[in-house]
Amino acid sequence: MVSRPPLLKQPTATKTIKKKLVQTKNGSTKTIVPRKVKNARVAGFGEEVASRLDPKSVLPKITMNKKIKKNFFPRIFEDGELREDKKIDYFYRKAWDAQDEFFSTATTRELIKGIESKKKYSEMTSQEKKHLSELLDIASAARMSTEGAGNVVDENKVMQHPANAEKALFADPLETRSEHAFYDNERKRYVEDAIERAIKADMNASEIVIEGVKASIEYSTNYFIAPIMAENVFKETKAAKEKVPKIRLQRQMLEREAAKDLYEELGGKIPAADPKETMEMSQKRKWTPKRDRNKNVLVAPPSPRRRIK
Repeated sequence: MVSRPPLLKQPTATKTIKKKLVQTKNGSTKTIVPRKVKNARVAGFGEEVASRLDPKSVLPKITMNKKIKKNFFPRIFEDGELREDKKIDYFYRKAWDAQDEFFSTATTRELIKGIESKKKYSEMTSQEKKHLSELLDIASAARMSTEGAGNVVDENKVMQHPANAEKALFADPLETRSEHAFYDNERKRYVEDAIERAIKADMNASEIVIEGVKASIEYSTNYFIAPIMAENVFKETKAAKEKVPKIRLQRQMLEREAAKDLYEELGGKIPAADPKETMEMSQKRKWTPKRDRNKNVLVAPPSPRRRIK
């Protein structure tokens, strides 16, 4: 595992935008990078994707959940023109509703806007459109249900992704909004850093996006979404207090494992579990997000498989 590398300098056009210094709950201060700066960075990545687009490059074959609506990419254009931001967000989220999109809606939107600024959709060949649509569907495939997206870290502090309050497994989503915002933003940063590394490594367009998707799965399984049956997780959750049926807990665990399936289909490698580990030990194995001494996330593959059934 290696410590996350620092960002490159922000695009020149955004340097005049002032950053905000705010005080956190524990009394420390942190710098907030304005959204325009973040968006400009991702749009720049999109320009790189457009300039390196090769419709002849072979995309990995993935197992797409039958519930996912494919080809959202062409639907975000009307008469050859890119729709407004809200419409782009709508079509991406509706590709499979009530899900936590690992490769975020905002990152996808700004990446596409960057592609469009460099290479107009109306000027693309049919092969380029098809290739991009299939590539972005791979990004869209990295999802799991919002009710099971949450964690327990930082001295039993629980986080729940916004979801149906009755079905949420970890906590009342209204009570953990700030915690969710933290993890959501940190995941975006982790994914964007991976994309940046791929660009610096001179990868082609499909490889750049796939590295971002793999990173979204790494962060989601290592930091964002805990295995709810882990012994140091379950006892602190809403599911434990409400005595949720075991089948729902297993479903949450299986969804996390499905994300690991996708990771491997995209060429990622997952460490092997201890061969002496039983199924029960696998399910209850402690979940411990690892950070460096400065509390930065570490770049690493998902943890070993957990056997559910």
